[in-house]
Amino acid sequence: MEGELDSPPPLSPQGSFNELILKMAKKFWILVFLSLLLPFFTQAQPGGILTLPTVPVATVLKRLADILFYILVGLALLFVVWGGIAFVAASGDPNKIENAKRIVIFALIGIGVGAVAFGIVNLIYSYLTGAGGGGAPGPGVPPLPPPPTW
Repeated sequence: MEGELDSPPPLSPQGSFNELILKMAKKFWILVFLSLLLPFFTQAQPGGILTLPTVPVATVLKRLADILFYILVGLALLFVVWGGIAFVAASGDPNKIENAKRIVIFALIGIGVGAVAFGIVNLIYSYLTGAGGGGAPGPGVPPLPPPPTW
């Protein structure tokens, strides 16, 4: 009797439940992989296979930096609101008031650092692409007419 309690239950003829789950998971991922490859093997569009648009690396990096900056600003604003709520809810406790002040100060420092990084990324992008600068017009752009003399 004691040996029967310690021994594992016998396996079913089909295998264990874990083996069945692993087989199903393997089939699922194979189907996912094949379904992702399917558009590459079909030519349903007129004019042949469609390709991805070609975008310069600098543009991709600038767009990524823009998205990260917007996320940073949103999070920092949430932290400012959180610090304000913590300040109001401190009920005069000096430790809680100091903690709320630190939250707001660090959120504002985060916005400042993010703004400087955003400016540096835009400066480098405008240098690499030649966009957004002042100075003389580029080739093919007519110069501005002289100002009128009164």
